[in-house]
Order: sequence, then C-alpha cells, then structure tokens
Amino acid sequence: MFFYNCQFGHRMSVRALNAFGVAAFGPLTALMLFLLSISLQSDVAASPQDDRRPTVAIMIGEPEYNTSETLPRFAEQFLRDDYRVVFVMEDSTAENRFPGIDQITDADVLVISVRRKTLPKEQLDVVRQYVEAGKPVIGIRTANHAFCLRNQEAPQGCAQWPEFDAEVFGGNYTGHHARDLPSTVRVAESVKTHPIVAGVSDQELVQIGSLYKTAPVAEAANVLLNGELRGNDGKSGSVEPVAWTFERSDGGRSFYTSLGHPAEFANPVCQKLLRAAIDWAVSP
Repeated sequence: MFFYNCQFGHRMSVRALNAFGVAAFGPLTALMLFLLSISLQSDVAASPQDDRRPTVAIMIGEPEYNTSETLPRFAEQFLRDDYRVVFVMEDSTAENRFPGIDQITDADVLVISVRRKTLPKEQLDVVRQYVEAGKPVIGIRTANHAFCLRNQEAPQGCAQWPEFDAEVFGGNYTGHHARDLPSTVRVAESVKTHPIVAGVSDQELVQIGSLYKTAPVAEAANVLLNGELRGNDGKSGSVEPVAWTFERSDGGRSFYTSLGHPAEFANPVCQKLLRAAIDWAVSP
C-alpha cells in the first residue's frame, strides 16, 4: 500500500515513505512518487498550516487503467500551483485496504478511481461520512462500480456500497459495449457554456476505452458529454452519457466521467475536462 501526502515535502525521506508501505510498489514507483512529492512542494511554504490551497484527495485502487501512474502525473502537471494534493492508494499487499483513508475527511474535493473494492466497514464509513457531509466527489471511469463486487458477497469483515453509483453520481452503470467498437465523444448541445466543458465545447474525442453503458442517468443529472458508438460498418449506434454533473440529495455536487484510459489522460481535451471539473467542484 501507499499513502502519499504532499505536505511532507522535501523532508520526507525514503525511510518515511517505506513506513507508509511505498516499498510494496517497487523501487521505481517509490522513486517516482518521492520525486513527485518534491516537485509538488517546490513552491509551497515549509509549514502545511501556511498552505491555503484547497485540498484534493485522490483515492486510487484499480489495476486496469493504471491511474496510479496517470493521476499523479496529472496532478503534477495541472494541480500543483493551485491545489494541495493527497493520494490514498490501495495496499498492494492487502487488497481492499486503504491505509491513510482518514486523510480524505478534511479534503475539499474527493477524486475516486477505484474498481470493485470491498473495504473494511470502518474505512468505507469514512467515504460515506465524507459524502453525507455534502462535500464534492469526482469519479473517474471505474468509480461507478468502486465499492461493490459483481454478483458476489463481500469477504468477511468487508462491506459493499452497491448504491454508490446511483446515490453519489446519479448513474446507472450496467456494463460496457464491445471493446473493439470506437465511440466519438462530443459536448451536449445544451451545455456548451457550462464551465466544465466551455474550454472543449468545439472539440471532439475518439474514446480509447470501451463505451460504458450508463443510460439512463438520474433526472437530476446534467449530461455534459455523450459518446456515440460506431459500428464496424461505420454506422451510428448507441449513445451513452460519458460525463455529467449531479446535485446529490445531501446537497453535495458530483461529477463523473467514464473517460480514464491511459491514452485519454494524455489528450488535452481530457486534461482540460478534469481540471475544470475540480475547479467547478470547489467553487462557491
């Protein structure tokens, strides 16, 4: 497991990193994250109490899309000047455990990239309490099935949250379309001035990952991006929501996108989208 907190800055030694379990990720990953901690702190005062930037907590626990690599790179490139970043990573030696998860409690926004994990009840309760406090949540791709297994009971001592997608994102994930069928993603016509998509409203994206089956989303959801499936014959197929906002019953706001393939993280459209979503989430 690795729990990474940018506030340690330059003084965080390799020994300290190992104390948080970073060695379980291997020396190269440990070195990358240590150097990232130095980079993210280069312009910040030595005392974390002096850091007035909003805190973004990023929770990662999925092996399929390598967000343990893409999200730290995104944070270093696009968040370092305006946000303090805290990473909470799944323990690589103890599945379903997220040491350091209590650090999300004081975050201003929580970004989730987790896939089918059943956490110990006390850890999942930390996420529940964060949501119930009406704080903003951002979901990346597999986040809509973050805390439940597929047609299985949770292991002993662990808990599930199968309603997480519907309750937190207003979503309706039921699977994905065939991986070999490309989809074209465009901004919905009615929302081109929305702050999350204003910078990408005239651009389109060929989605690299499979198109998720997300329709229909909740009535309170505001769809920003739609993905249109293209068949092998070039004809149009299904249309699915790819990104939307959602005003939750607890008063909080959420943003979800089914984008998140490693190649999509390298696309300027996706980079602008995620940065704008974080800005929107913390805005008054």
